[in-house]
Amino acid sequence: MSSLDLYSASHNQQSPKKWRSSSNVARKAQRFYWQKRFRFGLSVFGKLSLFAAAIYLIWVIVFSGFFLIKTIDVRGAKYYVSAARVEKALVNFKGRHLLTLSNQKAKEQLLEIMPELDGTTISKRFPATLVVEVKSYRPVAIWRQEYFEPRYLVAENGMIVASVFGEQEHNANLLNIFTPAEFVKIEDKKVEKTSFEIDGAKDDRTQGIEGIELGAAFDDAALVTALKPAAVKQQQREVPLELPLGEKVISVALIDQIQQLLAEFDYKIGVSVQEVWYFPVEDELHLVTHPGWRIKFALARDLGSQLGDMAAALTELNFVQRDFRYIDLRIANKIFICREQMCA
Repeated sequence: MSSLDLYSASHNQQSPKKWRSSSNVARKAQRFYWQKRFRFGLSVFGKLSLFAAAIYLIWVIVFSGFFLIKTIDVRGAKYYVSAARVEKALVNFKGRHLLTLSNQKAKEQLLEIMPELDGTTISKRFPATLVVEVKSYRPVAIWRQEYFEPRYLVAENGMIVASVFGEQEHNANLLNIFTPAEFVKIEDKKVEKTSFEIDGAKDDRTQGIEGIELGAAFDDAALVTALKPAAVKQQQREVPLELPLGEKVISVALIDQIQQLLAEFDYKIGVSVQEVWYFPVEDELHLVTHPGWRIKFALARDLGSQLGDMAAALTELNFVQRDFRYIDLRIANKIFICREQMCA
């Protein structure tokens, strides 16, 4: 057998195996191609899905109203502070976006509108609630401008924190501090209305109008041109000056001194105090007792020492009938006592 025949026989024996090998390579290449296309499709779909989700999230956050403030939750309101008033002070924040709201700005606005607050903490509760924690000063006294209304609630820092009308506040633990009233003049406008009789009959069209001759005959046009407005009179009257919330009317130290003085007064003198009068211009404190005494203290001197001098003087003088009109302790080392029959 020739060499050519041997090569041909050898080639014919190996060709089926090589054909199968090339077919497998083609299938693998095709499978790899489609896998690559599939992964690419998944990648594009995933990116589009993420983009769509991001757009939806932005829409929910910015435009949907899901995070717009719908509720203001007020906590810690007590004494003179009501949750309704705190909510009213922040009502303009309702409908605003919770994510973009500045807690500090809301706090500053609340303390500006309600200076009587001791402090506040503002936080956010998602999705749509503003949480406001308020702290109130402890009330210690009722501030009265003589016997006029309104009265005012004074906190432990000496600041006016609320207006009190009528019988709203009855608390034995609160001081009742009277002070001279400051008055302002206001004008009241009073319209004087008049009516006329025309041809013996009352005509309502002329009420409050001057310049019509009684009994005269006229038509509507003449009436319009002849009528004049009624006279307006202005009257002035004095009313007590209204004190603004947040104004400091008395020092913390003086409140403490008054409380200590009243605590010592009952057992040293043996009578109860009905009214405390504070005169800031004169720098004086007057106590009005149950028997009707008026005891005058100088705030420039120690109140406890003045009370001790008074107790010693009453013991030494040994008055059987304590019918005093006033006891004046304002001058150092001197006590002036005026009895009813002497000061009548």
